[in-house]
Amino acid sequence: MDVVLVIIGDEILTGSTVDSNGGWLAQRLDGLGHRVSRIVVVGDDVDAIGETVADALRRAPIVITTGGLGPTHDDRTTESLARAFGRALVVDAEGLATLEKRYRERGLEPNEAARRMVTVPEGSLILRNPKGSALGYVLRENDRRVLVLPGVPAEMRAIFDSAVAGVILGDERGDRIVVEAVVYHPESAFSAELGRVAQAHPAVAIGSYPKAGEKRVVVRFRGGKAEAERARDEFLAALGTLDAEPRA
Repeated sequence: MDVVLVIIGDEILTGSTVDSNGGWLAQRLDGLGHRVSRIVVVGDDVDAIGETVADALRRAPIVITTGGLGPTHDDRTTESLARAFGRALVVDAEGLATLEKRYRERGLEPNEAARRMVTVPEGSLILRNPKGSALGYVLRENDRRVLVLPGVPAEMRAIFDSAVAGVILGDERGDRIVVEAVVYHPESAFSAELGRVAQAHPAVAIGSYPKAGEKRVVVRFRGGKAEAERARDEFLAALGTLDAEPRA
């Protein structure tokens, strides 16, 4: 299943923060058998967020967003998605009770800004946050879904591992696997063989990855198990006289 990741935040676009969420999610989704078809970064603009998510939903059945769920004025994700999906904003009662408890333990009362972290578009499936106050949630549009996660890496990862990987995606595990071949030659030495195998197996995504500081290239074949393994085996057979082990 294809997934589009939408990374939200002006701080990403200005370079003041380097995004780590996109790479982490891509690796986790790949391990679950899903393909990230694109990663898009958008700023904290209500219209831009809505347009970007709408475009992503036209491209993939699952969109995952990170960022913009905090209490500050520039956290605009929930406002934008409520507008884009035509939903009213509602306060989640359980989330509010947890938020109030956390604030009371610090001798505080949550103000309107804090309540934004437990406000979601009506009809959302709530994703509880074991590491913080901002709720994650899922919006469904026919057979397509938007999974909305916080931008704080520890919180995003906790929600993904506790709710998304096993619950939301648990019954939809993709059938794509990754098999590898290791070659101890520069990519130019086997590019023709790899190109022929790629042409013969268009359903298999093939990529070669040189290891920095090492005399080896890892070639990955990603696709359905049987075809990915056939493509790898055909590639290894096509190498012919190329060594399978490093030269002395």
